[in-house]
Amino acid sequence: MQNFKSYLSELFNKSSLSQKLFDVHPSDEHEGIANFWMPMSAAQIKEITPTPPRITCWHVASMNLYKNMFKGQKKKRGISAFLNMSANNLGKGVATVGPQVIYQLEADLLGSFSGDIGSSPDMSGRRWFEMYELALADEYFDKFSGNPVDMSDLGSMPADMEKYVISAIERVWDKLPRDNDEDMIDLWQGIPEHLRFSDREKEMAGIIKGYIEAATKTYRKNAKSLARKMQKHYNEDNMPSGQWDEVIVNNYKIFQVHMTHDIYNNMGNGPKFEWDKIETQIERLLGKEIEMHDRNQDLAKEISRINANMRIKF
Repeated sequence: MQNFKSYLSELFNKSSLSQKLFDVHPSDEHEGIANFWMPMSAAQIKEITPTPPRITCWHVASMNLYKNMFKGQKKKRGISAFLNMSANNLGKGVATVGPQVIYQLEADLLGSFSGDIGSSPDMSGRRWFEMYELALADEYFDKFSGNPVDMSDLGSMPADMEKYVISAIERVWDKLPRDNDEDMIDLWQGIPEHLRFSDREKEMAGIIKGYIEAATKTYRKNAKSLARKMQKHYNEDNMPSGQWDEVIVNNYKIFQVHMTHDIYNNMGNGPKFEWDKIETQIERLLGKEIEMHDRNQDLAKEISRINANMRIKF
């Protein structure tokens, strides 16, 4: 089994986690620490909800990725899914390439957000999001209000993470940041380059490991308030969002695969030919026929109906 140090070394060499973690930018609406990236793995979520609730959710993926979707079942790796999506986006997908299909999943809920939080995975499947997105989990449109984000619902998390960041900065730079957010962010951003130029790259693994451990500790410390925040959107009777919302889930099982004639009719001749073969393969793996809908609007309504009938409050 790969140890943590070699795992981090692999990520560092492939410019993945080290770039993401230190790619922090100041914002007028969000205080300094609110812009820092937070990890969300299955193990960390268990600190908040030891038994994640099982939900029905949906995922849009390019049709050529069907093998990956079926292979990814019952894995700890988190994926981004949704509860609501506009008919227009069902037709074109979110960050998908080429024609797509819609997967109906049964999965463990890690976090629920009223809008797309732009979460992204590292190479281990752990997902990352900016801290202020958690503060806005059930208040998506507040991010566009121009007002400072209220971080009080996160308990001691902002203070806990800032304490670790400042300690890491002091250790690397041998000085404390000035009493302003921009200086803290500038020094944090500069850590990877500073360590490379001073021939101290080996220290990077310890800094990243310490950051992840600090996040886990603050999740545990603030478990009750964070659980309420991360499940509130799912529990709302009326779940408003922009074009789509976002749930982060894992341990999923594909219950059904959906397709529309709108999507099929918009394919070129080449993709249509490919789809005829892929459809057979999906149905073989699924063990039943793909559910076809005439229009994207029909599928959007069906998703809303299923959500209303199957959503269990917790």
